[in-house]
Amino acid sequence: MLATIKRMYFRDNVPLREIARRMGLHHNTIRTRLRQPVAVEPEYPKRLRTHGPRRLRNG
Repeated sequence: MLATIKRMYFRDNVPLREIARRMGLHHNTIRTRLRQPVAVEPEYPKRLRTHGPRRLRNG
């Protein structure tokens, strides 16, 4: 994803807010990623599901 963001911004000259719209991210997140000297994907802890399976309501 970081390579896509950098390609859109630097090569394709897509505005920062347009990249945010297309990627579904906040524009400040895009700005932060562009300022990083080394493209490292952020690692997030895995979410644990603490409740049972999701049930759909009838009607």
